[in-house]
Amino acid sequence: MTSTPEADFETMIADAVNALPEQIRAKIKNVAFLVDTEKRGNLLGLYHGLPNPLKPFAQNALPDTITIYQRVVEEEAERSGEPIPRAAKRVVWHEIGHYFGFGEKKIRELEKKWAKEGRL
Repeated sequence: MTSTPEADFETMIADAVNALPEQIRAKIKNVAFLVDTEKRGNLLGLYHGLPNPLKPFAQNALPDTITIYQRVVEEEAERSGEPIPRAAKRVVWHEIGHYFGFGEKKIRELEKKWAKEGRL
C-alpha cells in the first residue's frame, strides 16, 4: 500500500471539517486537528478534551485535540474499498461527535443517517 502524502491527507481533514453544516462548524471552538502518521494499533481517531456540554463549567480549559491516525485510516479504506477522503471524513465527523458530547451509540446512529442522506 502506498501512503498519501501527509500534506494531502491534512487537506482531506480540512475538507472534512469544511463539509460540516455551517451551524455545526460555527460551534466548534478551540480544537486542534492533528494528523499522526504512525500506526498505533487499530485506532482511527481520538478526541481528547472536555466535551462541549461541559465547557461552560471549565475555566481556562486547554485546547481540545482531534487526532486522525493516517496509516490506520488508509489501511481501513483499502480493506473496505472506501475512498481515503471518504474514510477520513467519516473519522473526522465521528470524533467531532465526541467533541459535542455524543457517545458511541449516538454517533453510530448519526453515521447511518448521514450515509443515508449522502453526506458520508
